[in-house]
Amino acid sequence: MAELPWRVPTRAESRRPIWLTTLLVIAGQTWVARSLALRPVWIFPALSTALLVASIAVFERAHGPGRLSRALSYAFAAVLVSANAASLVLLVEGVFIGSRLGAVGLLTTGLALWVADVAVFALLYWELDGGGVESRAAGEPGR
Repeated sequence: MAELPWRVPTRAESRRPIWLTTLLVIAGQTWVARSLALRPVWIFPALSTALLVASIAVFERAHGPGRLSRALSYAFAAVLVSANAASLVLLVEGVFIGSRLGAVGLLTTGLALWVADVAVFALLYWELDGGGVESRAAGEPGR
């Protein structure tokens, strides 16, 4: 009997493109925070960068995934989601109460926030899908 496709072990997807994408998300979130006057501007980028560096270090040292690597990935995603939520609150406040940004500035900031949000949730879904990257590579059945 042939092995089911999702049970055939494969190599895990590379995390390097994800790390590069998250650097772009952090840069975008920093620009949005600066545009919306989120204070202190450095707090979310500093936390995100620290968790990203820790995640890379743990992943590379272990030569693969592990529980600590997954926990750091979830913490990293939580910080990115929190930064987007805080920026969204300021954007909505700027739209309804007023902002130093004009209409075009608010639209541009909203577009950048939307792109960052899509990227963050794509990262989160990629991590969670089917038990995660490592579970898919090991051929474990998905949830």
